[in-house]
Amino acid sequence: MVLIDGETVGRGDDTLGAVLMKSLLHTLKEIKPLPWRLILINAGVKLAQEGSDYLPVLGQLEELG
Repeated sequence: MVLIDGETVGRGDDTLGAVLMKSLLHTLKEIKPLPWRLILINAGVKLAQEGSDYLPVLGQLEELG
């Protein structure tokens, strides 16, 4: 299970944190076995909002199960 509670990874440099978040989500596609749940809470729910740059990778994770 993976719990995401923000739009970025880490604190401080939000630009770097956003790049790290995209990398994290892409890395999740390669983990075997895949995480059985991806839980978005607090600001993490913004990753799944309409228009989010993260929607394509979240959709890919959904397709993988």
